[in-house]
Amino acid sequence: MINKFSFLFLFTAFLAVPVFADSEEDEMAAMQRQLNSEVMAQGFDPGDQAKLDAYMADALKKDIKPTGTRPSYWRPGYTCNNIYRYGYRTWRNCNYYHRYHGRYW
Repeated sequence: MINKFSFLFLFTAFLAVPVFADSEEDEMAAMQRQLNSEVMAQGFDPGDQAKLDAYMADALKKDIKPTGTRPSYWRPGYTCNNIYRYGYRTWRNCNYYHRYHGRYW
């Protein structure tokens, strides 16, 4: 049997759930805004372009074929700039593949 106090407790808990959900959504939105501002403040550093050009010229002169397998994190529509965060070597290989074949992975 449900007495008055347990009914009152359940009713109060039911009303409090949306209040906690709203505060959690606000907190998540604030964290996302902070993360976005941090990412945008960093900027994009494509590395040393002269070093990349020298690497590609040397590899083309030696007729070295680029890596044919795309990375597991490659998605359709990506360019080499999308994968720079995975490391300079991956970015460099992507650029060399693009110059060699004229297309992305």
